[in-house]
Amino acid sequence: MVSDKDFVLLEGTVVGTPYKSVSGEKVALNFTLESMRDNGYGKKTYNHQVVIWNKMVEDFGDKIVNGAYISGRGHLQVQKLVYKDVASDEIKTLEYDKISMDYIEIDA
Repeated sequence: MVSDKDFVLLEGTVVGTPYKSVSGEKVALNFTLESMRDNGYGKKTYNHQVVIWNKMVEDFGDKIVNGAYISGRGHLQVQKLVYKDVASDEIKTLEYDKISMDYIEIDA
């Protein structure tokens, strides 16, 4: 039986510059976590898109900077990006998973 529940545990290093977005009373902080894994053939790097919301942005937003080490838990959200392909002049849609964290710890 397949469950419709999801649960993600993730830890890694913040890469790049986080960005904050505001929509009405909702505040989001979006950032990328980089993790590494040795798959038996060598180390592989993975980048994960992460978002935190409202109170967590207030509490942790200033500490989430490039190079910070973060561990946390959350769930998956599907994001859609609609864009115009310059080469073909077509409107395209890209869907990707983003992790919405509800608990984090930051190593300073």
